[in-house]
Amino acid sequence: MNYIEFIGPQGAGKTTLIKKLTETRGEDSGWCTFDEAKNDIAQNLKWRDLVTFEAKALKLINKLDLLNRKTSGISTKLLQSSRGEENLEVKRKYEYLVDAQIRAIAELDMKISPINKLHLLEWHYQALDCIFLLEEFRYMKTVVMDEGPLKTHYGLNRIDFNELIPETLPNAVIYTSIDTGLNVERIMARFKKTNRLNRIHNKLNSDGIEEVTVKIHQILESNLSVIRKLKIPVLEIDLGVEIDKNCLEMVDEFIEEYSN
Repeated sequence: MNYIEFIGPQGAGKTTLIKKLTETRGEDSGWCTFDEAKNDIAQNLKWRDLVTFEAKALKLINKLDLLNRKTSGISTKLLQSSRGEENLEVKRKYEYLVDAQIRAIAELDMKISPINKLHLLEWHYQALDCIFLLEEFRYMKTVVMDEGPLKTHYGLNRIDFNELIPETLPNAVIYTSIDTGLNVERIMARFKKTNRLNRIHNKLNSDGIEEVTVKIHQILESNLSVIRKLKIPVLEIDLGVEIDKNCLEMVDEFIEEYSN
């Protein structure tokens, strides 16, 4: 599995950066986003892989792009209907990450309820499930991920390195940093504009968004030190400043360097 993962605090601007990278990359780029990978896989599904009538109808819509309805949602439904039994062999490779996440969440020194801790575990597993899907369909192109298994992990220093499997790690990591105060300002500005909070902030807001954000920054910095010990190539980007052409070119060159 070939992937490059963005890691950084919620609300820093990772999604905006990835969107701009996607819009400006070359036609012969060696990478794609996760949604694009899903569309590729869905487009290449064979008719025999589709079990239900709904799946076959969605396959036609996706292939013919009727009324411009080809969407990530259609691809998701197609893949859900065509995925076979759970690939336990793939999932066992990542058990060490899940075990470390459980230990990390249990040790969090915040006033978090058991339900919210379960939410953090589910968030991490959702990121892993994206990896499972790519592995199950043997997707070869490098996938750039915003919500990846290292970004959603709340304590990489709890990993048992004797259990670590190198091929489960990303080809490279792009670490997006931002001043904590500015991060909080952007979170609140987004909330005023959309009246919605990121679910992590919304669920873990018992002591205030600022305290939660400070804690997340501390965890990410700790995780970054582990990532460096694992000798994963890292590019640090400051998202506290405007994303200009030079920034986009630097990140794109880094992604291309570590793409398959």
